[in-house]
Amino acid sequence: SSQLAQLKTLEQQLQFLDTQISFLNADYGHLQQEYGMLQQQYESLHQTPLLIGQVVESIDAQHCIINPSTLQQNVLVRVSGHVNPALLKPMTTVACAREPSYAVHKILPSSNEQNQMMVNVESRPDISYADIGGYDSAKQDLIEAIELPIKQPQIFKQLNIVPPNACIMFGPPGTGKSLLVKAVANACDCTFINISSSQCVQKYLGEGARMIRDIFKTARDAAPSIIFFDEIDAIATKRHDSAGEGDKEVQRILLELLTQLDGFNNAEHFQAEKIYDYDDQETIRRKLNKNVVKVIFATNKPDVLDPALLRTGRCDRKVNVDLPTNREKRLIFQVCSRKMNLAKDVDFEVFVAKNAKISGAEIDNVCIEAGMCAIRENRFIVKQADFERAWEQTVGKKKIERRQTTC
Repeated sequence: SSQLAQLKTLEQQLQFLDTQISFLNADYGHLQQEYGMLQQQYESLHQTPLLIGQVVESIDAQHCIINPSTLQQNVLVRVSGHVNPALLKPMTTVACAREPSYAVHKILPSSNEQNQMMVNVESRPDISYADIGGYDSAKQDLIEAIELPIKQPQIFKQLNIVPPNACIMFGPPGTGKSLLVKAVANACDCTFINISSSQCVQKYLGEGARMIRDIFKTARDAAPSIIFFDEIDAIATKRHDSAGEGDKEVQRILLELLTQLDGFNNAEHFQAEKIYDYDDQETIRRKLNKNVVKVIFATNKPDVLDPALLRTGRCDRKVNVDLPTNREKRLIFQVCSRKMNLAKDVDFEVFVAKNAKISGAEIDNVCIEAGMCAIRENRFIVKQADFERAWEQTVGKKKIERRQTTC
């Protein structure tokens, strides 16, 4: 009987080991698939970088004439077998190999399609100054640098001074830099072009610089306009000699951006435009705002930006959007909760007096979380206790995480 019990125990152990082996085999197969995918990604990332060019003329199914972005002349090149020769029409944008072959490997979308994917053009944003609590100093700087030259350019013309072309906003995340820019565009009633700077970095050499040129051309065609480069540190970091191929491409984009900033000709046009006594205010404004483009940069890391971008003449106004003061916290609480059904016992001064280092986005999150607390209890009125719980869940949790990181 003891041997029979021992035999059953061994059989159970054998079954358990068989189960473990099957699980390990399944995990091994899954890891093999992941390894294969990672290997393909690794090989694709280590492929030879491609250039962009434009088709001049298609010769036959295997050859065509293109104009590479790095050359000032046309070359006869070979067309890869996986490229459809029927699509190689004049002015088509293609991806080609680097010298000396310049072989065509891929057909790229047209510049208009790329601009639609990258550029967010808004005729007039729906954010106003009243939607932003506090930050009176930052608002005044943007009004003087952007809004006033567009709405009343005759003031600068009478004084014979040229208004600034660009300004940079810097400060911690969540302080409302994007909202301030949209409020300025709303007040100016002009075209607002919103650019995510990281999208300007493309995998084809020369394509990012061409996108920068297309962005400024679109802005000049829709003038007066404002171009907003968010997170400009993605393409405007300090240049250094020991740079890889990817860093060199980013530096080319920065050089193109600096060239476009210098090539506005806003100052020459502003000074050369003649104003007559019989011109009304609208005519004067239309004359002085012809082809006028204002540029606003925003970043969380101003210390890593290239000095050539920050110098006077390019970024004439530097706007610091720091964490809100106690007065600004009160205003932000009022703006974020003005459409909420608040109980009479709600007092925001309790939270302002805590002197916590929080941003405007975190204050907005506190108000939203307080409303969620009321919803969980099936109430349509937000009480003081809801704001206190929301404060502990957002700001209190942030302090605990900061202590753990410090330890």
